[in-house]
Amino acid sequence: MDTSKEYIKMCENWDLQTDRVPQVGDFYTESIRDGAGTMVFVISGDDLKYTFDPNYYTWLPRQDQLQEMVLGQITRAYNLWTMITHFNEFSRDSGTVSMFDRQTWYYMTMEKLWLAFVMKEKFNKIWDGKNWINQN
Repeated sequence: MDTSKEYIKMCENWDLQTDRVPQVGDFYTESIRDGAGTMVFVISGDDLKYTFDPNYYTWLPRQDQLQEMVLGQITRAYNLWTMITHFNEFSRDSGTVSMFDRQTWYYMTMEKLWLAFVMKEKFNKIWDGKNWINQN
């Protein structure tokens, strides 16, 4: 599971965080006061009684959760094979490669790549290295 600073930053997107209902096994971050750092934690059954305000907590989707977000939820009505084919085309596309500089591409995780795919497919946004921007 990617818990890097860059992945956390990529997940701090209102489109992704809005209306998220916490589930057992979810990863969240909480910024520690006074800039001391970020704490990553996993939701347990007892945690479900609390409210996770996206202004203070950031959900870090796992790879399987990212795949579920596009499987069957996009107008093209993906089946598993179609989703993987589209993901493969996306990951090999020169626009995707240029979205991340060469060094970032070297340290790419599957979570970052799947998140970029979800953001493009669901919200028509691409990562510019600092923010998600609308793609024309």
